[in-house]
Amino acid sequence: MKKIFTLFLSLLTISLFLVACGKSDNGYYDDAFMNSLEKGLVARWKISDKDESKESYTKSVQTELDSVEEYQDKKFKNTQLKAAALDYINALKEQKSALKYWSANDFDEKWSAAYDKRTAALVAINKIHKIKVSEKQDNLSDLLGNGKSVTEKENLEKKINSMISKAKVERVAGDDSEGEYVNILLNNTTGKDFDFLTVTVKFKDKDGVVVDSQVVTAEGFAKDETTRLKPYVETKDWETYQILLNSYELKK
Repeated sequence: MKKIFTLFLSLLTISLFLVACGKSDNGYYDDAFMNSLEKGLVARWKISDKDESKESYTKSVQTELDSVEEYQDKKFKNTQLKAAALDYINALKEQKSALKYWSANDFDEKWSAAYDKRTAALVAINKIHKIKVSEKQDNLSDLLGNGKSVTEKENLEKKINSMISKAKVERVAGDDSEGEYVNILLNNTTGKDFDFLTVTVKFKDKDGVVVDSQVVTAEGFAKDETTRLKPYVETKDWETYQILLNSYELKK
């Protein structure tokens, strides 16, 4: 009888623990999600660290997804944590979808894109609620390191695009009857020094049709500096323009 009672208490303790892990106070799932995330990460690493086969990738992704997917429909007290959790779950789903292209030429590209989204979401989560794993701390550091780089790049490109949107474009009067030069003034408000910054400028007619496209580069573009780009447009029959970021390299 004593053994049965002891067994009953053990099962009751386990049940209460599982319930506690599955739901936090007042119907919010913030803590429960963090607990599942941390356990899911460790469970994934135990699989993925063994080998790099498709089967290992598939099992590791599914293992982590099984740990956190239920929280996409749960209520969070911290709305920012909920948004980051959704980003993380969606990134895991993208990794799962990328595995369908395992043997394709663009698999690495698809997998890396999903990996970057996953790690960026992990950084966002970690800022809100510190992630604590029971083991394999180096794995977590690698993920957060990549996510930080991704986040920094995204933030910089937002600043670049904001700078580009404020560029001043002026026609340059000349005797050429076919085309004309155009002055493009860019003020570097990004806070960064560039070895080079290249943009593509699309010139459009009154109907929005692209009538010419020019690629121009600002070299040695320092922060707070204003530079003038002067592309030659093949036609004067344009009314609007669009400037798009092409590529860049920061000064080391």
